Amino acid sequence: MLEELLAGPAPERKTGKKEHKRESGPDFPVWELNLAEGTEDACPAADEAGCALLACCRGTLEVRLAGGQGGVLREGEILLLGPGCRNGVVAARTPEGRGVWIASDGGERQPPPDRPQTGAGLLFPDREEIRALLAPWGGCAVATGGAWSEAMITALEGLSGADRGRYGVLKAGELLYLLCRGCLPLRSVGEEGYLDPYQAAQVRRVHDYMVAHLEEPLTISRLAGAFHISATSLKDGFRRLYGRPIHSYLRERRLLRAAELLTETSQSIVEISVSVGYGSVSQFGESFKRRFHMPPSRFRREMGKKKV
Repeated sequence: MLEELLAGPAPERKTGKKEHKRESGPDFPVWELNLAEGTEDACPAADEAGCALLACCRGTLEVRLAGGQGGVLREGEILLLGPGCRNGVVAARTPEGRGVWIASDGGERQPPPDRPQTGAGLLFPDREEIRALLAPWGGCAVATGGAWSEAMITALEGLSGADRGRYGVLKAGELLYLLCRGCLPLRSVGEEGYLDPYQAAQVRRVHDYMVAHLEEPLTISRLAGAFHISATSLKDGFRRLYGRPIHSYLRERRLLRAAELLTETSQSIVEISVSVGYGSVSQFGESFKRRFHMPPSRFRREMGKKKV
């Protein structure tokens, strides 16, 4: 079911058995999508001249567009519908399908003189840039998973209500800005591989176990044996569901958790490195510096200054 994230007065409209809560926001309409496996909902209508984005935050979503295009959107991937690309329906392929929809009017992002420019207004490319970006893909494409989308979706999961809506608008602008300048890859909406329900369920269990046990020496062979799935199926299924290889995903989650602990606790760097699965403090320091462009000790000091 789609839920509006940005506050404002609005009527409700019904579509079959679904109820869409449409509300106005300061820049663009933003909805939260929550679907159980086997259920579907209509894509929210966007301005004909504008574009829409769907970030897949959890599970796997199947998208069927009115123009006949369709395919699978995996966790960490973002669907872009360009100007004139007609909307359709989205369905969950996994026990849970969660995402965030953002619709823009695609117009020039220059505010009136009496209104200050916002971050979204400065970042959103105009409709001609977006149209040119998506033209080789038939007007719609998928921004593939990676460190950028992983960081965005991790932040979205930690926010709620209007905060999630505002953050989503800002990140949508950043995404379009980067895509229009060739900084992030795209793929066709129809590119997908098959992942049967048992494999998907086991891969998700592996994922949840990993996130809950970051301190353990996790290996693909150990995880595959514990969850009764072949190592090959685990690696392939994990990439399809979460948009990146299992090793890089685990490293990212460990480092993000370490950043939280450095910010929110007084644990020593040695204790933190052990708690996120690093056997060597020097190895942890090198990985952390590559990810955050500064050593853990400096990161803690910088975060401490921001809290003051």
